Amino acid sequence: MRRLRAGVPPELPAAGRHRQAAAGRHPRSAAAARPPAPAARPARCAGVATLAVVAVLTAITAGCNVVVHAVAAGRRRTPGQLHAGVTPDTAMVLGAGVRGQRPTPYLAARLDLAVRLWREGAISRILVSGWAEAPGDAAGVRYDEPAVMADYLVAHGVARGAVLRDPAGLDTWTSAVRARRLHGLDAMVVVTQAYHLPRALAAARMAGIDALGVADTTRDHNAKWWRYRLREVPACVKLVGEWALSRTGLRDAARARRGDQ
Repeated sequence: MRRLRAGVPPELPAAGRHRQAAAGRHPRSAAAARPPAPAARPARCAGVATLAVVAVLTAITAGCNVVVHAVAAGRRRTPGQLHAGVTPDTAMVLGAGVRGQRPTPYLAARLDLAVRLWREGAISRILVSGWAEAPGDAAGVRYDEPAVMADYLVAHGVARGAVLRDPAGLDTWTSAVRARRLHGLDAMVVVTQAYHLPRALAAARMAGIDALGVADTTRDHNAKWWRYRLREVPACVKLVGEWALSRTGLRDAARARRGDQ
């Protein structure tokens, strides 16, 4: 055996010397080589999952909007392009809210356009679709959107016998379905604002109605208009979902269980 000199540590093997030197020269590199802490992995997974969900929702939203606009494509007309005996003789005006016994400015603009079509002889009937509370639902003045719409049309010269009312038009899809099933319309002209027209036309066509559309363009493109326009993006997703449910029969089954008409 070799003698150990006093105060001199024994010499390490070559491999040991290299490991010791590497650890002494690169402490940060050694730390970086360590696996991530367990808490970092769930956070990273959650971030990836969130991005995946956002991507899927974005794709669904974009896809539904493309479908709605594709279904409505080529269906918009100007008032001068509607002719009695050639285009549908019934127009449907979709509700847009009332204040007391007066329509909101957006609804009044829709009704004014329907009055013009009726006076010009392009249509002979006007279906007003909106929401009306049942007599026992409210105290005092009852909210009755179709009644206010009908009174407005009559006050502006439309014959009362030419006005049809649907008091259960909760939304665009419901109004279209009821126009087909309850009023027997297989063709009609949809009257609404330009931002709403693609969805309204798509709803009517999805409900089995050969629909054309005329848009009111008198409203200023202010903050309210753009808010309504942006609302159409998620509303198109809702429309496609409602149409899909109606195709599977799930919605009708649910209504039957509740006893809805």
